[in-house]
Amino acid sequence: MGHNHPTGQVRASEVPASPELPWVGLRPHQAQEQALFFGRTTELPALLDHLARRPLTVLHGPAGAGRTSLLRAGVQPALQAPHWLPVPVDALAPDEAPTVGERLFAAMLARLNPVLRRTLARFRARHAEHGWPETLWLLFHDPSRGYQASGAPWPAFLVDDFDLVLRRGGRVAEEWRRLLSCLASPRPPAVLHRLLRQDAALARRLENGGHRARILLSLRSAALGGLTPWEEEIPALAESGFPLGGLRGEDAFQAVYEPGARRAGAPPIFRAASAKQVVKLLSGTAADPSWEKIEVAPALLSHVCAELNAARAGAAQVSAEDLPARVDVLLVGLLDQALAPHPPAVRRLLAERLGDGTGPAPLIAEEEFRAEIARAHGGGPDAAAAADETFCHLLSARVLTVDANPADGASPVVRWLHPVLARHQRAAAEISVVPARRHRWLAAAALLALGLAAGMGAWFLKSHPAIPPVPSAVP
Repeated sequence: MGHNHPTGQVRASEVPASPELPWVGLRPHQAQEQALFFGRTTELPALLDHLARRPLTVLHGPAGAGRTSLLRAGVQPALQAPHWLPVPVDALAPDEAPTVGERLFAAMLARLNPVLRRTLARFRARHAEHGWPETLWLLFHDPSRGYQASGAPWPAFLVDDFDLVLRRGGRVAEEWRRLLSCLASPRPPAVLHRLLRQDAALARRLENGGHRARILLSLRSAALGGLTPWEEEIPALAESGFPLGGLRGEDAFQAVYEPGARRAGAPPIFRAASAKQVVKLLSGTAADPSWEKIEVAPALLSHVCAELNAARAGAAQVSAEDLPARVDVLLVGLLDQALAPHPPAVRRLLAERLGDGTGPAPLIAEEEFRAEIARAHGGGPDAAAAADETFCHLLSARVLTVDANPADGASPVVRWLHPVLARHQRAAAEISVVPARRHRWLAAAALLALGLAAGMGAWFLKSHPAIPPVPSAVP
């Protein structure tokens, strides 16, 4: 989703964040961008406390709520303390990759020093007859010979996009279910009962063994229903949930103002008044809403700030002149660019089914909406694949989001990422007509030019005698 800025500046979202380009646009923050990550002053401490108190935490929210940014630039750097070891783990891996348990173990070893790596590798070798879930359970519960005895900081496994696991199902989902049922439980797995009967010393050690390894799963709220069948086997799921919504009031202001206030010897990129105005414009609420009730989508806020900053063209601060109109143009441009690659029927579908922001936002079941996109692609054997590509693109472009239905808290429904986009989609539709008409005019002009050229060529041939061929140089 790149723009060509008249200033010639590189988009802030295409390079690492810096004091001059502190907003990351539509992409998530990375761990090394912690110093420019603001807006979660309430959620981050609460999430860290939740993680410290429970073996399993499930961070969930709608697409575009900023879960990945919070995980990478908030939780991961905060756990870089003497007693914690943050261990990012990919939810999915190539089919030929090792099992989930082996990947967790390898990711943990990679973040430890060589001495600890050898110590823990020997522990695994002693228990090679057990599966990875059981081996990891023993590793984290044996106080005198396991992880605790090594003196290593306790691992916190951070797993983003876990909804991909639930969507894929099959072997990888089964491996994760088995692993979580072991690691999130203080009781030994059934597979180890025979070992404990044979090894009384180990059984006594485990009676006093601790369990401080932690797992944090991040997924969309709409995918929570996929964990429901696991709850009987994994009781820790019942108290694992940590919901994440948009940025509110003061936190949204901090996300605009603070990143631009980190330039040495230069004023903040946004004046305080301008920062507040941007937040209010993106809230889509009344002209003077209650500050505490304002809620803004983090992705939209970062995108608009990055674009306004890119348009500074060397000025010390973002101009406050015509700020409402400029924000409107950016939102319309975001919609137009997101919808441009797709058939006009898709644009009409969004306008008709998701509303224009003038009333309560309609909630459309994800499965039903995907089917309607397929029909907008004309049906046929390739329509389903085209619809899936369109749907995923509109999610990644931060135009749509999938959330849990408020009626049941589980079934996935589709809506605009934020109501402010619904109010701008009509203007985006009007803009999209112009390029299409321009392209049709250019095509007609090209055809006319070709016709004239053909006619002139025919006249020339009739009016002039045939030109003899050039003699060959070869006799």
